[in-house]
Amino acid sequence: MGELFSVWRFALLRFLANWPLMLLVGAGALLATTLLAAAPIYTETMSDIGLRFRLERELDLPRERAVSLYADRLRLGDPVQLAQARAFSEVTAARVGWLGPELLVEQRSDPLSVGFAAAADGGERRPWPGRLVHLSGYADHVTVVEGRLPSPQATTAEVVLPDGFQREAAVGDRVLLTTRRYDDCRRVPPSEDAEVAADEVVCRPSTFVSVGIRAEIVGFVRPNDPDDLRWQLFEDGWTVPADPPGRGGDEVMPLLTSGEYFSGTLTTQAPELLSRYRAGLVPDLEALAVRDVPRALDDLARWPLDLRDGLGLPAGGTNEFEEALDEFRNASTFSQIPLLLLLLQVAGVVAFYIVVLTALARERQAQEVAVYRSRGASTAQLLGLTLAEGLLIAVPAALLGPLLAVIAVAALGYTPAFAAITGGAALPASLSEDALLLSAGGAVLALVAMLLPAIGAVRRAIVDAKREQARPPGRNWFRRYHRDLVLVALALLLFWQLDRRGAIFDPESVGGWQADPLLLLSPLVMTAAAAALVLRFYSPLLRLIAWLLRPLRGTAVTLGIGRAGRDPAASARLLLLVSTAVAVGAFAASYAPTVDRSFADRARYDHGADLRAPVGGNALPEVTASLEQLRSVEGVERAVVVHRSGVGLPGGG
Repeated sequence: MGELFSVWRFALLRFLANWPLMLLVGAGALLATTLLAAAPIYTETMSDIGLRFRLERELDLPRERAVSLYADRLRLGDPVQLAQARAFSEVTAARVGWLGPELLVEQRSDPLSVGFAAAADGGERRPWPGRLVHLSGYADHVTVVEGRLPSPQATTAEVVLPDGFQREAAVGDRVLLTTRRYDDCRRVPPSEDAEVAADEVVCRPSTFVSVGIRAEIVGFVRPNDPDDLRWQLFEDGWTVPADPPGRGGDEVMPLLTSGEYFSGTLTTQAPELLSRYRAGLVPDLEALAVRDVPRALDDLARWPLDLRDGLGLPAGGTNEFEEALDEFRNASTFSQIPLLLLLLQVAGVVAFYIVVLTALARERQAQEVAVYRSRGASTAQLLGLTLAEGLLIAVPAALLGPLLAVIAVAALGYTPAFAAITGGAALPASLSEDALLLSAGGAVLALVAMLLPAIGAVRRAIVDAKREQARPPGRNWFRRYHRDLVLVALALLLFWQLDRRGAIFDPESVGGWQADPLLLLSPLVMTAAAAALVLRFYSPLLRLIAWLLRPLRGTAVTLGIGRAGRDPAASARLLLLVSTAVAVGAFAASYAPTVDRSFADRARYDHGADLRAPVGGNALPEVTASLEQLRSVEGVERAVVVHRSGVGLPGGG
């Protein structure tokens, strides 16, 4: 314990003795952790904004934003089907309930004949087709225009009508709800074998029964917020038709009643009455994040399977919300590729920056380390001392990096580039597990970058240190065995492959479009290859310049360039650092127009024209006049009328 404490104390003293250079190394480590943490934070923040925008744009109709499934032809008096209906809502809440704040359930009967047995004012009423409906929680979201809401304790049917039906009914009217006729034949499905089915005896009904339910209209209601998406599950809607529809019409008189009556007394009054049970919710787009998309898609896909396989209910319904999520997931994969490319290159540049500064620090400490070595310090002790110095830098950087990344990403919302998205507010950035992991990875990267130069330095004795000061070391193993030329060859191969394919995506891979991981690394490999060429030709180029300058008078420039040619390590490192940083900037500057052009091409492909708008008027002369007016607008080169279907222009096809 005492030896460990001594190592940490000595490491702290060395850190303070070389604090200017250590602060630069610490700044590089903090930059590495911040950049790596900022990548997932920025990606998730912008993806969350893009997810909400895409869902609002793709699901432009209110009915497309509600997620629901339904089970048809459930007999109210069947205890098994009643249990299935109760389990329906439980399965829905367990599987997809986390997507929205409230589970919505609608129960609606088969069509009934609505006959007025006694009008409150003694007048005559027209018969209507109708159905009994219960929508969960509707009482908290409607305003009673007249009368009251149905009482949950009522033993007889009490119903309310949507506002506007006052011209067809009044509070206090008593109505008779008549079901369709039932017979005494048991419904047995025919055999799947056609020959057997032909020989089966068909039941001939002898008794026909029709059930009548007496109900009282106790009020009229209207929704507090007609735009509330909860009403998308109320299939009959709030629109009052002008006249009663004819036989077979879809518009009916919705008789809203309490859930206690629908699931209780009604099951005994009309046990043969069939009903539809619908359960769903309205997803909360503000709370839905990109990280939730895979879970949402999985739950939405398993939801009908749970109902079918677990409950035996063949649930139906369309789910545009799931389709929009799936399209967004595919599109987001392509949009994250540029950020991944930049992340790889930036991380490489930052790691090289730390290596350069650490190497400079180790060169300054080479004499001191050699003295420690001559006094009996072991390699493990010296590496432990270097490790302690690195931890003094890496640990604070790992802790501060994610916080600085959140602040930096949130502050981007105040810039003009994001003002149109955020309205001048901060971006909704938040810390994620990926950010913490990448920040820790950046700290480890910085620690490794600080340890690499020390591995060779701690093995040198004082004689070796003096020899290296007198004569610079020769070529390292990377250049001695021409590994740099192999790297250049690999970069050329990747460039040829990328040029031949034209893209980093492979449409023929298993599972559809996938990014080629090797081609993704091509910008980083090309940058590394360029750096290797700089290291190989930098020293010979300096020697050639020094030889050309010999005939000139003045030895300062010649000797300086000659010295740099014999020992190019320090200047070559700085040159590599600048060149790699420029390479990253050049890649980002060249990739941005490519992405803009890609989005523009996709938009033109979807719409087929630079500008598409409906032309007012149904008569051909008016359309022609509007077309001529459109052609006269400055900047419009050509304009044509496109007509689809037989609606609009006379004789259109």
